[in-house]
Amino acid sequence: MNKTEFLSRLRINLCGVGEQDIKTAEDFYCEMIDDRVESGMSEQEAVDSLGSPEDAAKTILLEMPLGKLIKVKAKRSRRLSAMEIVLLILGFPVWGALVISAFAVLLSVYLSLWSVVIALYAAVAAVAVSGLAAVLVGVIMFTSGRAAAGVFMIGGATACMGLTVLMFLGSGYVAKGLIFLTKLSVKGIKKLFVKGGDKE
Repeated sequence: MNKTEFLSRLRINLCGVGEQDIKTAEDFYCEMIDDRVESGMSEQEAVDSLGSPEDAAKTILLEMPLGKLIKVKAKRSRRLSAMEIVLLILGFPVWGALVISAFAVLLSVYLSLWSVVIALYAAVAAVAVSGLAAVLVGVIMFTSGRAAAGVFMIGGATACMGLTVLMFLGSGYVAKGLIFLTKLSVKGIKKLFVKGGDKE
């Protein structure tokens, strides 16, 4: 396959994507092919080293924002027949309620997970404030003649500060895990749309 064929098939596989995005993709792959040809490869070797245009199109689609990908998928969809439209309208009370319920459940689970992260950070702040207050009280006790109680309070404050550091690190890992889970979910949804586009 030569460069022209590769770019032509890439354009076909990006059908529904905005013209500007297609042009950007074509320019990117054209430059990659030209760079490889300049480094000594034949045009066919350079094109073959990039993989198939279909795989290149999948990569481009997966890197798109989810909203844009949904619009591309909607543009590619075939027209519904009159019977399908009637069935969709008549079945909306059932399938619409199920879709809304599923979305509400997923959203509530996601928000619940973030509320746990917020609660963890609130607990970290509370322990940190307690530690600072214990230091202040310990210093006051120490200077007012109750040295043993002051030292005890300062020791407790030190323990609170150590606990604050551990809790902060743990909360950070939980937040990073949730962000990773979010990215993974969005990537999975994108893959569903891209695979759905392959079947058409």
